[in-house]
Formats: sequence, C-alpha cells, structure tokens
Amino acid sequence: MKPITERQFGWLFRRGERLAFLPGDESAPGAQAGARAVYLRYAYRLRGSEIPIFPGVLVDDWGQERRDLGLYRWVYEEGQRFPRTEIFGYERDGSETQVFLRALETFMTLPCFVYEKRSLPVDAGRQLYAVFLPDEHHQGEPARVAVPAEAGWPLRQAAVRWLRANPDTLGDAGWEILD
Repeated sequence: MKPITERQFGWLFRRGERLAFLPGDESAPGAQAGARAVYLRYAYRLRGSEIPIFPGVLVDDWGQERRDLGLYRWVYEEGQRFPRTEIFGYERDGSETQVFLRALETFMTLPCFVYEKRSLPVDAGRQLYAVFLPDEHHQGEPARVAVPAEAGWPLRQAAVRWLRANPDTLGDAGWEILD
C-alpha cells in the first residue's frame, strides 16, 4: 500500500516556516519554464483531533476499493451514507493505520503536505500554507482570493490559503524559491 499522491508542476517558496506552491506548466516557455514536479498528499483528521490520516486505499461496504485521487471526492459526496467504509493509510509518523470513515472529519478542509519526490515517506512531508495564483499585473503583497473554480479535487478542499501574486515580486514580499 502507498499513500495517495498527486503530482503537480510548479515551484515551492518559503517565508520563514511557511511553505507555498506556485503552479506552473512543465513544458511552458518563458517565465513558466523550469517548473518541476512536486507531490502533494492530503490527509483527513481524526474526529476531535488534529491527527492527520493519509489514505492509501478506501474499502466501501461492498468491498470495492478506491486507490486514487477520486477517493476524496467520493468521501465528500457519498461518505455520510457509508460510515462503515474503511480507510487504510498512514499516520503522520508513517505508521500504518486502519479507521472507519465515521472516525474522520470528512467535511473539514484537508491538511496538505508537499514532497519533492513521490517515493518519500509520509513523515518527510511539509505542510503547505498557501497556493499562489499567478497574476503578472498584481502589485504588492500576495492577496487572499477565493478558491478558483478550475482547481481540481482534492486541492480545492485543501487547508491552504489561496493568494493572488505576481511571481516576479514574490522575493520582494519575503518569499524565497526553494531549489
């Protein structure tokens, strides 16, 4: 079993302890050139706690398995009808776990952790603070905006801030790119 992982392309930025992601296109020319693969993992929280559980596989009441990003949308849309559904996955320290869906906070935003390689263990991830929406006309500090309609699942449900930012001025706002 492996934790469900989403590959995205872009750049990671850091300001103090906070980590942000600027999406990009791996094959784009010009300013977007050089985007690299980063890997995102989304966790559910155990009910009544902040303990993250990273799904690897979901087994519903009929024994059907889900092992891909579609798991998150299924839980959001169908999960309340199937509280005995089981999720097999990982705790933050990387240890394997098994929980019933009813034991998880399924309507809260999902903590999102970023990894520089798909093969890294769960405990090597760093929590993502923000996603930048590039806007070359934006001036000043990155500004909070609503989740864009085109954001895919489960990133649109992630516990991150969405910030409009000019990629060329992120350094002026104290954000440094991670190599």
